[in-house]
Amino acid sequence: MNSVWIWQRNVSPHTAPLASALARIVPDVRFVAEKGIQDVRMAMGWQLPDFGNAELIVCQNPQEIRELARSANKNCQHIFQGIRGNGSLALAQEELSKRKIQYWPLLETIEGHGIQSFAKQRLYRHVLRRKESHIRGILAIGANTPSWLKRAGFSASKIHPFTYFLADEERAETLQAVDGSTYRVLFVGRLIEQKNVDILIRAYARIALGRERVSLTIVGNGPSEVVLRNLSQKLGVSEGVEFVEPVSITKIPGIMRRHDLLVLPSRHDGWGAVVSEALMAGTPAIVSEACGAAEAVRACGVGAVVPVHNIDALASALQSMAGQGAYSLARRAALANWARAFGATAGAQYFVQLHEAVAQDRPTPLPPWRQSAPAFSVLDSTNAVDAE
Repeated sequence: MNSVWIWQRNVSPHTAPLASALARIVPDVRFVAEKGIQDVRMAMGWQLPDFGNAELIVCQNPQEIRELARSANKNCQHIFQGIRGNGSLALAQEELSKRKIQYWPLLETIEGHGIQSFAKQRLYRHVLRRKESHIRGILAIGANTPSWLKRAGFSASKIHPFTYFLADEERAETLQAVDGSTYRVLFVGRLIEQKNVDILIRAYARIALGRERVSLTIVGNGPSEVVLRNLSQKLGVSEGVEFVEPVSITKIPGIMRRHDLLVLPSRHDGWGAVVSEALMAGTPAIVSEACGAAEAVRACGVGAVVPVHNIDALASALQSMAGQGAYSLARRAALANWARAFGATAGAQYFVQLHEAVAQDRPTPLPPWRQSAPAFSVLDSTNAVDAE
């Protein structure tokens, strides 16, 4: 492999690290985007990421997208955001297909329930059937995505677990023991209905009112902020709930390290990069089963995966984790060391191995997070729970 192009609608710090890491082992790596970082993401603290030796190309119009795809070397590997509804990227896929160049779509679980889910599955079944010969393999992000794709009729041999591989840091070496006098719970993200932060506040209230020294920090803003602040006051826990304005994405790992637990109770999240960030900082997580990152929580052997909207299950999981108390520095270091599996270096190596296995018709490798478990997981195998 000597050329990899990553095609995204917007510049994203969640995919840029993979491009940067690939550029350390592949001569020609390009990150092609329709647009820069979205304004709403800039308001959340996103910054232009470091692409290292990878070349960033922001196309000004659809014609540039077409011409770029036409210029690609026939041996180039192309990773695309999505397979339909992806703007001008569809034009690049079309041009590559004309040249009989296969590509790798990066695909999350498709959101939907009931009739909506059934309709989307029928639509994707049609799209996947029509495009399957042009697809080298689908990089499936999220715990439920592989099974969803299989139900949609896509070939299982072409489905490969994947994630958003984040920037590597020497996180284990910079860990600090968290003050054990207060068990610190954290949420990071936009304050919108999709994130279910109201469910988190209600679950927190159930354990905080019967237990001293449990705090909740909510980092982010959005249209639900006033409602959430009022809810914490109504439930009598406003003194224990701290709302923090969004901070630079570079400061998130430090915030993770100062907390004992991250919670992401979303109604839907394709993955939930904050979960990977928490694990890489040595901080365990509780997530809803609708988060793609449930895959990571189950793999690490600690934390919990809870049903969506289930306040009882979330409160029980919070109670269990708080009851265990703060993790020791050694346990946090072991978790952070294992979570390097979600770093861009591991992701780049995995993609190269995946490409070589497919090219040589060999068994494909396990994703990095399934290749091992944290050093303490054998002793603590009962900590990983699916709360009912």
